[in-house]
Amino acid sequence: MRQLRLEALFCLVQIADKNEAAAIDPMAPGLDMSPLMDLLTDNEDVLKVFHAGGQDVEIIYNITARTPHPIFDTQIAMMAISQSEQIGYSNLVESWLGLTIDKDAKVTGSRWGSPAFEAGVVGDAKIVAVNGTAYNELVLRDAIVAAASSTEPLRLTVQRADKYVQVPIDYHAGLRYPWLERIPGAAPAGLDLMLASRTRAGR
Repeated sequence: MRQLRLEALFCLVQIADKNEAAAIDPMAPGLDMSPLMDLLTDNEDVLKVFHAGGQDVEIIYNITARTPHPIFDTQIAMMAISQSEQIGYSNLVESWLGLTIDKDAKVTGSRWGSPAFEAGVVGDAKIVAVNGTAYNELVLRDAIVAAASSTEPLRLTVQRADKYVQVPIDYHAGLRYPWLERIPGAAPAGLDLMLASRTRAGR
C-alpha cells in the first residue's frame, strides 16, 4: 500500500492453491515472513511471475536488500509485443476465451466469434464455478491448461438472474501469449536496440 506515503507499505499477502485462498497480515506481531522472502529472492528453481510488479519488487527489496529472481512480469511482456501498457488479468482472459470479466466475476463482454461467444456466454452472466470448482483466477487458469490436452470442453457454471446454468466452452488452445519471432538474417530489430545496454562515453 502506498496511499499518502513516500514508501510502499508491506501490509497484505494473498496466497492460493486449487483448494483454498488465504490473506496474510505481514504486520501482525511475531509473524515471520522470512520463508516467503527467501523463496522470492534465493530460490533459483522457482520462476516468480508478477503482473505490474514494480511496487511488489520495491517492497521486497526494501525488506531484504535483494531483488526477486528469476522474475517474469506479464505486463512488461505484453508491452513488448505491442499490447496495452495497462493490460490486466481480464484482458488476458479475453485473449484466451474471448470473455471480458470484472473483479466480481461478472461477464462484461464477449468477443464476437470467440469460444465464449459461440457458447452463449454474454454480458448478463456471472461465473460461479469452473469444471465444478468454485471460480477464482487460479482455478480458471488451471482449467484452461488442462483443456489443452483434453477433448472435453471447459465447463463454466454461470448465474443468470436466479438461475444457474452450466455452459461448455470448446477451447483447447491453452494459455496463448503472443510472441515475437526473429526473421533469420534480419538486421537488429527495434526491440533489440531498445534493450541493448548503454554505455556513456567518457568525458
